[in-house]
Amino acid sequence: MKKKIVVTVLIALIAAVLISCTGSKGPAGPAGSQIGTVQFQDNVFPNSSYSGESDTTIMSAYPANKYYGNVETISGFWGGNNIERSLLTFDLTNTLPYGAAVKDAYLTICVQTIDGNGTNVEVHALTSSWTPSNTTWNSRNTATAWLAPGGDFQAAISGGPIAVTTAPSSAVYYTFALPPALVQGWINTPSSNYGLMIKATDETYNGNIVIYSGLNGISTNYGPKLTVYYTEN
Repeated sequence: MKKKIVVTVLIALIAAVLISCTGSKGPAGPAGSQIGTVQFQDNVFPNSSYSGESDTTIMSAYPANKYYGNVETISGFWGGNNIERSLLTFDLTNTLPYGAAVKDAYLTICVQTIDGNGTNVEVHALTSSWTPSNTTWNSRNTATAWLAPGGDFQAAISGGPIAVTTAPSSAVYYTFALPPALVQGWINTPSSNYGLMIKATDETYNGNIVIYSGLNGISTNYGPKLTVYYTEN
């Protein structure tokens, strides 16, 4: 009987390994008691009805163009004159318990491909509200310009930089650690949640990365994902 149980367990473990995805889709959480986890990804987390992630691309060579609704966003510099930046945001309203204290937070993106040799990318917190469907390089909505073309964002890096310099043969995930205080601020004061920008560290280096949008239409698992670890006070 014991032998039968051992064989059954081994078969289950082998099956779990075979069906698991290649590569990491997210970070391991912090150790400790009473740690809660919540994730945000369109049509997946916290549940299949969540649709609070929005993203778009803005481009310096096409300052009036709108790219919301595309299946990807792009970050880098390409063509000798075009800076490309990805903007994204997650709605966290009423998703964490009252008094939740953020311990760790992570942004995970799925890279579809690269142009040139790719580039190093980093995350910055945006400092102005924007309307994804009407955002351009010059304007954050139809009526209001950015304070400076290319988006309003904190100079301090909120995540990365990460080198994305190898063309993937299939979708590859990259994860940025975010400042817990940044996400805590979004939770405590939802009106301050302006989202994030992914940009190249060197915006004169000819290379970029193509990131799957939450609207990619291929797999819901490819869309940007925010993971938050917290404790309850």
